[in-house]
Amino acid sequence: MFKAAILVALLSASVPTLGLAQTADDLRNDERTPGDVLTYGMGYSQQRYSPLTHIDRGNVKPRGDSSHRRQLGLAIRLVAGLVLRSFLSRGQRHKHQ
Repeated sequence: MFKAAILVALLSASVPTLGLAQTADDLRNDERTPGDVLTYGMGYSQQRYSPLTHIDRGNVKPRGDSSHRRQLGLAIRLVAGLVLRSFLSRGQRHKHQ
């Protein structure tokens, strides 16, 4: 009786999980079912085009203007310069010792 109860409990716990996983055919046919995206790129063809029309150039703002990009470029050059200067000055100290 106890073994039967354990078997029933194990089977009832495993049955719901069997229906949640996608099959290999589901993954292969992912591009044919745009309502559910199962793989990155909507299928193994790695398609990046979407026929959706809700997002277009008219309702998307640019990520940043040129002043932000210019400031980022200056910051990168400043940090690179400081790292290079530190590296070179460390090399000069070792030569004099």
